[in-house]
Amino acid sequence: MKTLICFLLFLLTTISLSAQSTDSQIDTRAHAIRLGKLDLLQLTDSLTKPYSTDREKVRAIFAWITDNIAYDCNFQNSRDPLLDDADRMTDIQIRLALVLKNRRALCGGYAFLFKTMCDLAEVEARVVEGKAYGGHTEGEGHAWNAVRLDGRWYWLDLTWASGTCSNGRFQQTYQEHYFLAPIARMLYSHRPTEAFWREESGGE
Repeated sequence: MKTLICFLLFLLTTISLSAQSTDSQIDTRAHAIRLGKLDLLQLTDSLTKPYSTDREKVRAIFAWITDNIAYDCNFQNSRDPLLDDADRMTDIQIRLALVLKNRRALCGGYAFLFKTMCDLAEVEARVVEGKAYGGHTEGEGHAWNAVRLDGRWYWLDLTWASGTCSNGRFQQTYQEHYFLAPIARMLYSHRPTEAFWREESGGE
């Protein structure tokens, strides 16, 4: 009887583990998806449809953006003709269109793109604004993201996770530790404007 119970527990564990894709599997699949003529809804659906958990969907979106979007080191998006009839990047739709068209973004572009894709995938996400220390803009305004998984908020910084600027050129250097980071840990470098986030960190 004891042997049968052990076998059943092993079988259930195996089924549970195989039902959830590993991060490396999700990343590989996400990196293989090309935007092409897909619109944002189609892209998000292609990335997230195979997955059943919010965490897997978040991972797929995070993996695609950090692999496909470069930091706009020379502010080229701000000189794009698409802005001629827009109010200098204040229109979110124009901002998202430029990010996808030119495959580059500033921190706000990364954050809005990630949140929009999470919204389309029905995952609760927010844009967090504040100041950051140690990245592209030392002590200046910065934007990153928060997602709520299993009742707990986590932070993600797709800008810093994607790479850095060197002599005006983007260098892709993926940083895993900016994926689903505990808020308390990231507060050392990321200072949100909203007091809510410090409360969510447990006051640390």
